[in-house]
Amino acid sequence: MSESNPYRSPESSDRVRSTARGARLWFWCVSSLATSSASLVFFFLYGHWHWHPGPWEVTFPGQLGLSWPAAVDGSKTVSTLLALISLVITIMLYARKAYLQAAVTVPTCLLSILTVPAVT
Repeated sequence: MSESNPYRSPESSDRVRSTARGARLWFWCVSSLATSSASLVFFFLYGHWHWHPGPWEVTFPGQLGLSWPAAVDGSKTVSTLLALISLVITIMLYARKAYLQAAVTVPTCLLSILTVPAVT
């Protein structure tokens, strides 16, 4: 027989545990959305800086003193890395059987993953 605490109902501990698990899974969902969105922003910056028609010195990274290869290659690398992190988080959500949270992350994750071949 298992011991039970007479001052706490048995359902309350399960409910608290499931609420904490759900909150944690939603946190991972939001993290995946944030990383894939940031990946798309860096992909946009890569395209914007790569095809910038004017002199490099008038762009924001140029004004900060960054060279063209450092800014363009850096945004390309960060975009790819964030897309892969988003993919790992989405796979982890599916592995934890958090299908709703994983389904929420799939569109932005796929979009950010599809930008990787364009960047590399």
